[in-house]
Amino acid sequence: MEIKKILSKYNCTKLLFFLIPIFSLFIIEFATRGDFISTVIWPVKAPLQFFLSLLLFLAAYIVLWAFINNKGVTALSFSVLCVLIAAIVGSKREILGVPLMPWDVMSSLNVAGLVGSMNLAQFNFLWNGIFVASVLILLAMVIGIFIYEKSALNLTFRIVSSIFCAVIIAVVFQTLPSIGVEESPTATCEQNGYIRGFIINAKLWADMDESSEVSSESDFQYKFTAGQAATEVKPNVIFIMSEAFWDATLLPNVKFSEDPVPNLHALQKEAVSGEMVSPTYGGLTCNVEFEIMTGLSLKYLPYQTTAYTTSIKKEIPSIPTYFKKLGYQTISVHPYEKAFFKRSSIYPLIGIDKFVTQSDMPDAVKKGEYISDDTFADYIISEYEKAEGPVFMYNISMQNHWPYTTENYYKDNKFKIQSTKSLDEESITALQNYAQGINDADKSLKKVIDYFRTVKEPTVVVFLGDHLPALTEQLGVYKKLGFIGEAVTDADLFKGIEGTNIENGKMLVDNQKILKTPYLIWFNYKTDMKAGKTLSSNYMGAYIMSEIGMEIPPFYNFLLDYSGKVPVNRHFLSVLSNGITYKDTPSKYKDYEYTYEKIQKDILFGEQENKELFSIK
Repeated sequence: MEIKKILSKYNCTKLLFFLIPIFSLFIIEFATRGDFISTVIWPVKAPLQFFLSLLLFLAAYIVLWAFINNKGVTALSFSVLCVLIAAIVGSKREILGVPLMPWDVMSSLNVAGLVGSMNLAQFNFLWNGIFVASVLILLAMVIGIFIYEKSALNLTFRIVSSIFCAVIIAVVFQTLPSIGVEESPTATCEQNGYIRGFIINAKLWADMDESSEVSSESDFQYKFTAGQAATEVKPNVIFIMSEAFWDATLLPNVKFSEDPVPNLHALQKEAVSGEMVSPTYGGLTCNVEFEIMTGLSLKYLPYQTTAYTTSIKKEIPSIPTYFKKLGYQTISVHPYEKAFFKRSSIYPLIGIDKFVTQSDMPDAVKKGEYISDDTFADYIISEYEKAEGPVFMYNISMQNHWPYTTENYYKDNKFKIQSTKSLDEESITALQNYAQGINDADKSLKKVIDYFRTVKEPTVVVFLGDHLPALTEQLGVYKKLGFIGEAVTDADLFKGIEGTNIENGKMLVDNQKILKTPYLIWFNYKTDMKAGKTLSSNYMGAYIMSEIGMEIPPFYNFLLDYSGKVPVNRHFLSVLSNGITYKDTPSKYKDYEYTYEKIQKDILFGEQENKELFSIK
């Protein structure tokens, strides 16, 4: 009888009621990791963090119960909220490699815009067997509670339990560790549980705004000097940052039916040509813009943050503001939404005066889901023709944005591939779509270059890709074709310090390969041609000013100096001028790191005491 009483449906539903927060925690943690084994062993590897996360869930659940005073509605409300969080966290992790972070909330419209371009079938996490089964089990538990649990709480218990649980929540918050910008936000969430990790990352982000002691120029050991001009020419400077543009012919074990980028290959022989090491892979274009246009570095901000949405809240000195002081008009053409990544509010703060977007393009032609690169080229030319005097233009294309896996995405796709490796249909479709996309970008590059060949005013065209494409799942095609080693995991790429192979030298080289995009600096007037360098994008603005021969402000001259010693300077990746690769910046260059980081913190979050370093005296 005792056993039957214990196992009665009423006691079982009481047990189910308190299993809801435990099961909800599992769903969110599985969404964060995407791996069942690592989810279930997390309590063993980090028992304290698991206990604190579970305590937080239980306390929040009981507070909700005390407020609603209905077990069925409480279980349903809590479950729905947790499943929604898990769906968003898991989907973003699969699409962009990183689960939802605090700074994503600031750019929620941007994320919504990106996912809006995909159909439901492409959200693979939503169809994950473990996720679907977990949701169904949770639903069954909620239904059982609704049917059999009708009891209510008295007012005293509701008040006392709410106060007690609020104290528990406050205590759990007090246990949150502090982290630095070099920590991976993904690893922080996996180590501490997603909700606690989210709060830890939010605290780090908030701390970036706190005032602190900022060094002035006189406090630095580094002696700043301006770079002298090598010419009196003030050319137009036209940037073309091509969405996800990369030379796909570098992929081994695959042949395209024809060269997808013949104009790039031809122009590499008559322009300064090199490779840029991007701060991102597969997305977050705005971070590349941030580094090129300011010379500031993502390395000194929380890893995988978006600088536009989190760190620019006032006017800051930049490459565009430098050109404005020289009498240039500053223009940007981007055939997409004006507010995406907060560009419409950020651009005036970094010196861009005119911003032309899809709302200004009534005659735009689409190719695939986005405005074509051919239309994009036309608007670059027309905006140049409207301008008076020299122009600085920073233009960003959109046509070649993912997803690439849609069958018949381009109706006129002429590209076929042959591979010595076994590729599934999704990978073949993605490669063929991508080939057509970069071929169209390549044609638009030729269109712009051909136009400026006929222009009398001296003009420099800078063409570059922002990041490599995530063709299918994050690194799948690159591994299948042998471009990077099988040992390199998404964890190595996106978690940095937590990647299992991060200390492995070959992994660091592969990590660099997956971040490299081509660039060209083309002149329509006679100048000395030389081989381009391999540089991380935070140095690119200063490098281009130097190649043009302009007078260089002290901060950008500092970047040229530093780039000569550590030309690639990323989170978890430093490459010296001799090609030796390190996970961390070697100690002998820590003075440069200190100077760089202090100036950046002053410009973004301080009183801008070092602002004069960004201009010519």
